[in-house]
Amino acid sequence: MAYPKSSGVHRHISANGISTVALSVDHIEELLTMLVYDGKIERIAPAFEVDMGGGGGGGRSLGVRPKTDWMYRALRGSNIDSPFTDIPCGRCPVYDRCSDTGAITPAKCEYIKTWLSF
Repeated sequence: MAYPKSSGVHRHISANGISTVALSVDHIEELLTMLVYDGKIERIAPAFEVDMGGGGGGGRSLGVRPKTDWMYRALRGSNIDSPFTDIPCGRCPVYDRCSDTGAITPAKCEYIKTWLSF
């Protein structure tokens, strides 16, 4: 399966009049980078061009140059926000010392009290 590259996204947006503002490939790459940071899409490593050293180097050096045209794919995520997805026990700094008895218990936990007050 081939994933779109930033240049392909640019062509699609330009050809279909999706944006009323003229956007360059650099603008599209900035927008795609924001979507990566927002967790909406994933950047996929590009293929590499390999120079086998035929240009005067006698074949002794292997030069690898990465292409800058990244590929992208959408990430599927849950659109349902639920307090149950943020249960504090999953990220509690003292989880390993928590028990039914003792100084650290679910009944005394400030994280759980705050979470339950949603």
